[in-house]
Amino acid sequence: MTLRTKNFSSQSFWDARFETEECFEWLADTPLLTDKCASALSLPLRGARADPTSTRVLHIGCGTSRLANALRLKLCASEDGGVGMAACDIVNLDYSSRAVERGEKAEEAQFGDVQMAWVVANLLDWDSLHGCLAEGALFRIILDKSTADAISCGANVTVSINSQQVDVEPVAALALHMARVAEPGAAWIVLSYSKSRFDFLNDEGDHAGTSAFAKCSITKLWKLVEQVDVKVEDSAEKKDFVHAPEVFHSLMVLERTDFHI
Repeated sequence: MTLRTKNFSSQSFWDARFETEECFEWLADTPLLTDKCASALSLPLRGARADPTSTRVLHIGCGTSRLANALRLKLCASEDGGVGMAACDIVNLDYSSRAVERGEKAEEAQFGDVQMAWVVANLLDWDSLHGCLAEGALFRIILDKSTADAISCGANVTVSINSQQVDVEPVAALALHMARVAEPGAAWIVLSYSKSRFDFLNDEGDHAGTSAFAKCSITKLWKLVEQVDVKVEDSAEKKDFVHAPEVFHSLMVLERTDFHI
C-alpha cells in the first residue's frame, strides 16, 4: 500500500484546497498573534536605519484564516489596545489567488468595504514578491502563521545575492526575501509546528546549503529574540484511559538586523 502525502509547498495543492475551504485556522486562534503584533508595534524600532513612524504589517500565507480581519479589528482601533493604524497598511499575501479572493470577500462581508491590501505573490520568487509590493515600502511587522512550515516542505531554491546564483533551503530563501522587505529592527512573528524551524540562523548543524548560508550571509539578517512554547489545547486529553502526551507549538519572534544584503 502506497501512502499519499500532501505537498504543502505546492501551489496546485493550495489552489485546489481553497476552491472549497472557506475558513481554517492553523495551529492556534487569532488572538495569540494579534496581541503579539499590537505589542510589537508599541515598541520603538531598534534599527539604526529604521523609519520610526513605520506601522506597516505584512501577513504572509494568509490563506482562509480569520487573522486578517482580526488584525484590522485589533490594529486599526484607537482604543482597547489598538494602535490606530490605517487598514491600508495591512498587506495580506498568498500565492493562491483563490485565497486572496476569499479574503477580500470576507473583509467586505465583515466591514462593508475592502481597505486592507490583498496581493498574490510567490514568497520564494523575488521578482514575484518585489513586483507586487510598493517600491521601497518596508514593513514593521511580518506575521507568519505556519507559512514557513508549509514552505519548508519544498525543495531547495535558487536565489540571487550580489549577482550570484545560490541554492539554499526554502526557509532560508524566505528569510532572505523577508529581510529585503523589512525595516531594520522589524519583528517577524512566527507561529510554527517546530521550534527548530530557524535553526539554520545559528549556522550550526547539517543543513542542506549551509555553506551557501555562510557565503551569502543569510544568517546575519535575522536574530531570534524570543521563543515560547504554546500548548495545544486538549493535546493531553484522556482517551480510553490512556493519557496522550502534551503537544506544543512554537511562537517565535525574529528581529531584523542592520546587516544589508
